[in-house]
Amino acid sequence: LTGRDFVFIDVLIFGGCTDRLARDTMRIVAREEGKTYDEVLSDIREGGADELTQIHFWRVVSALYPGAFNRIDYLSESRKYRLWLS
Repeated sequence: LTGRDFVFIDVLIFGGCTDRLARDTMRIVAREEGKTYDEVLSDIREGGADELTQIHFWRVVSALYPGAFNRIDYLSESRKYRLWLS
């Protein structure tokens, strides 16, 4: 998908449809926060992911793909993260 000045990827966070990038990232986030993967997934699904979880998600994605993304937005109504390509 293309924005006005950006290209972005919507990463679906929803049970069995979870994108590999999101799944791998959430495992790392869960480990760092001392939570289970299911707890992090549940928080995100319910729109209750706290700011720390979202910051962790962004940091881990940035570390896995350095320089690839310059912004991340959580779209609670669609349960997606929008990753903006640099």
